[in-house]
Amino acid sequence: MAEIEPVQLAASILSADFCRLGEQVEEAMKAGINLIHVDVMDGLFVPNLGMGKIRCRLYPEYITQSN
Repeated sequence: MAEIEPVQLAASILSADFCRLGEQVEEAMKAGINLIHVDVMDGLFVPNLGMGKIRCRLYPEYITQSN
């Protein structure tokens, strides 16, 4: 019988209150979220509506992986 992989839960950063971003990330992690999903829009292929490169640089302590 195949072993079942544990489920990873990822919350979207776009659903957070950006005025309380650090708090919101900490609350999500304490609630059991494994990853915070960040869609980085570069302004070339799509409009920069949510989180751009500049804003990501403001929170390096929360960014552990990028694709």
